[in-house]
Formats: sequence, C-alpha cells, structure tokens
Amino acid sequence: LLLVPAFPTTAAGSLRVGTNGPQGRLDVDRILPISPGLEDVQAAWRDGDGVLWLGLRSGLLRLGPGERLFTMRDGLPSNNVTSIIGDRAGGIWVGMPGGIAHMTGDQIASFTTRDGLSDTSVAALLQDREGNLWVGTRHGGLNRLRNVPFSAITRRQGLAGDDVLAVFEDRRVAQLFPRIAAET
Repeated sequence: LLLVPAFPTTAAGSLRVGTNGPQGRLDVDRILPISPGLEDVQAAWRDGDGVLWLGLRSGLLRLGPGERLFTMRDGLPSNNVTSIIGDRAGGIWVGMPGGIAHMTGDQIASFTTRDGLSDTSVAALLQDREGNLWVGTRHGGLNRLRNVPFSAITRRQGLAGDDVLAVFEDRRVAQLFPRIAAET
C-alpha cells in the first residue's frame, strides 16, 4: 500500500488511496475500490476547478471534464510522473525522472539540464510565497527557478546533502539557513 503524501481528499472529505494495484477511497473505516485500471499513482493534485490530476508511471492523467492522459508524445520529459503542483497563474508544474514540465491548458514546456536544472531526477516541487519554483532532485540538490536558467543549491553552498526528497516552506527558513537564504 502506498499512501501518496499529497493525495487530496474528495469533495465529500474521503481520502483517496493509491496502491501498487487498484486505487481506493477510504470512507471512515472501509476502503471502496474506484477507477479500475488506474495503477501506480505516485502523485496527486486537485486544481481550483476541482479537477483531479494524477501522476502515474504512464503519464499525467487529468480526471474530470476533458479526461486525458498526457505523455512524452505531448511533450513531457518522461511518462513517470512523481510530483505535481499548481502555480499562482493557473498552470501546473510536473516533476519526473527526466526533468520538469509546465502546463498551461494543453500546452507543455519542458525543462532539463539544458535549461540549468542540476539533475533531471525530480523528487519534489514547491512554489513559495514569492513565486519561486523550488525543485528537489535525487542527486543535484535543490534548484530554484526565478528566471531560466535555474540556480542550484547543493552541498557546495551548504546544503546537508544533494538528495532532496521533499520541499516545504517555513517562515523560519531564513533563520535556519542564513547563508543560503542570503544567496537566494
């Protein structure tokens, strides 16, 4: 059983559960099966319109009106989607081994090491209060996108390690990492 960390609840408040097999919905004390065929959910995000986006090993699935599976044929760097977040402008950032992609409507722009990303194995995404996109990678530390190209924060700049699996925002970050905060 894989509980997807950012898996959103349904409008009724039940929790969706991703497994390495069929998906389910947890209602109080029982699991109800849903959406047969949706396997290997690795990430999930619900947009402002209530549309559920699922990161699968086979692509990015938009559930709801206009249901569609986005893949490498559509411009994703990889079909193995590991993280999804929305941005302030209504777009969607998608992380995966191979890089990241930004979606606006059905348009996809991909970013890789050619664009300054320090590593293409993306594990985590966050947009901070100032609108910066932070990208946690498995081998290249933490990347910030304010403008292309990306800027990287690695062990060389004081990061404890270059394997960043989660990113969150805390108002005390500048106090905890003053040298890194000053450089960003």
